[in-house]
Amino acid sequence: MLANERAKILFATVTHHGGHWWVSLNVEAADVHPAHQHPLRAEADHGGWVGVDRGLSAFLIAATSDGEEVARSETARILFETALPQRYYLPRDDVRMEWLSRSLVRTGCAYKGYAEHFDLGSVPAVAWSYREPRPEVALVRDLVCFYQERPEVVLEVDGKVRAWPPTPWSRVDWLSRYLGSSADSAGGAETTDP
Repeated sequence: MLANERAKILFATVTHHGGHWWVSLNVEAADVHPAHQHPLRAEADHGGWVGVDRGLSAFLIAATSDGEEVARSETARILFETALPQRYYLPRDDVRMEWLSRSLVRTGCAYKGYAEHFDLGSVPAVAWSYREPRPEVALVRDLVCFYQERPEVVLEVDGKVRAWPPTPWSRVDWLSRYLGSSADSAGGAETTDP
C-alpha cells in the first residue's frame, strides 16, 4: 500500500526493550475498510497503539497435514499484524486441547506479551496462546492460534483452504533458540512475534 501511495506513515516509535530494538509504525490507509481500522481517539488520549487490530470473526477449521481435525470454530478472532499474515485466534473450547501438549518453547512479542506454545504429537510448537497478554490486546487472552504457514497445518477459512506466504516461523529451525529460556519471569525468551 505504501509503494502504491494508498497509505502513508504518520509517525514511528523506536524503543529498546529486553535487549532488542523495536520500531512501531502508525500508518494511515484511507481505503481500508472501516471494520479494519482503529476507532478515532480523543485528542487528549496519548496512549500507545499496538500492532494488532481489533478482531473480526470467521468460520475456521485447523487440521494436521494428515487430515485430522484439531479445531473447528465459528468465533475465531482475526488479528491483523504488521508484515505478517492475518492470524486466527480460537477459543480453547473450539480446540481439541487434549491433543496438544505444552511445549518448552517460549516467545515474546513487543505488542502482545509472552506466549506459551503447544506441540501436537511429534510436531513441535504448532500453536501458541497468551495467558497474560499486554492490556492493549486482552482480547487474545487464552485464545489459541495455529501457525497456518507451517506445512503441518492446514487452515480452512470460510470453506476455503488458503495458501500462506512463508514467514520466519514457516520452518522449525527457529525453535531451538527459544526452548525454556529465562528471559522473563515466566521462562520466556523475547522474539519479535508471535
